Amino acid sequence: MPPLWKRATPPLSYLQELYDDSLRFVRWLASVLKDWRNWLIFGGVYLVFTCPTWLGWLLYFITGDPWHLTYSTAYMAFWALPLTPLIPLCIAITLGIRKLIHRKKPPR
Repeated sequence: MPPLWKRATPPLSYLQELYDDSLRFVRWLASVLKDWRNWLIFGGVYLVFTCPTWLGWLLYFITGDPWHLTYSTAYMAFWALPLTPLIPLCIAITLGIRKLIHRKKPPR
C-alpha cells in the first residue's frame, strides 16, 4: 500500500466516508425503531447486554481492583467490534418484546 501522500484519494475523504457510513447507520437505526417505545425498549436491552461493562467499571472505581477493569474492557471491546452482532441482536430482541406487548394487549 502506498503512503498517504502518494494515494489518489486524500486522507480527508476517508473521514468523509466514515462520517457518511455512521450517518447511514443512524438513519437505518431510526427507520427500524420508529416509535419512542421501541427506543425505550432498545435502550433497556442495550443496557442489559452491556451491563457487565458498566458494572465492572463501577466496581473498579469503587474497589480499585484492576481485574474488574480488565474483564469489563475486554467484554466491551468484544461487543464494540464492527462485525459483532450486538446492535442487530438488540434490535431483534426489541422488536420481539414489542410484538409480545402487542399480542398481550386486548383489541380495541
